[in-house]
Amino acid sequence: MAAALLPHVLRAFSESALEVKVGLIDKPVSVLHRLVLEEELHLAIGTFSRPDSETSRTRLISDVLCLLCRTDHPTAKLNRPRWKDISGLPLITLQKGNGIRDLLEAAYASAQIPFAPAFELEQVSTIVSLVHAGFGISVLPPYALAVLPILGLTARPLGPPQIGRSIEAIYRADRSLSPAAVQFIKIARRLAGGLRKEF
Repeated sequence: MAAALLPHVLRAFSESALEVKVGLIDKPVSVLHRLVLEEELHLAIGTFSRPDSETSRTRLISDVLCLLCRTDHPTAKLNRPRWKDISGLPLITLQKGNGIRDLLEAAYASAQIPFAPAFELEQVSTIVSLVHAGFGISVLPPYALAVLPILGLTARPLGPPQIGRSIEAIYRADRSLSPAAVQFIKIARRLAGGLRKEF
């Protein structure tokens, strides 16, 4: 999210609010959630696991998890891959503490296929590079290839069931957002629409 959306949001926001200084912290959502509660951050953007009474949330966009593989991988021939089609394949995934990882574990459990990652990594760019090198497949949101358009890779929505997720802005429920923060969220919601990718 920090690579796919926020640079564009920051540029648009800085052009509309020249007097406001904005910082960017690129951390797992579990860390961002804690920093919001500790008032170290005004707001955070990401896929957060569960609603809670301490934060308010604004949805920016929704998408679905997709199979990411090389174009010469057997699963690339499937127009509508199913979860059972990836059972037993070497999986390259994000580490625990990431909202996408939580969704993926739940999806594997729901499909009743074993979840045994071959690699667990912190950065999407590293995952995409390992998939490209032929070490396995991954399951990621479609924006992964929008940010890293590596030739020789393809993404396909997995399902049924399709596993959706929401990208949200969160902030403390007991604090009012500043006008600048409200404007930032409006810009983020508008530009998040550009992350949509057709298959």
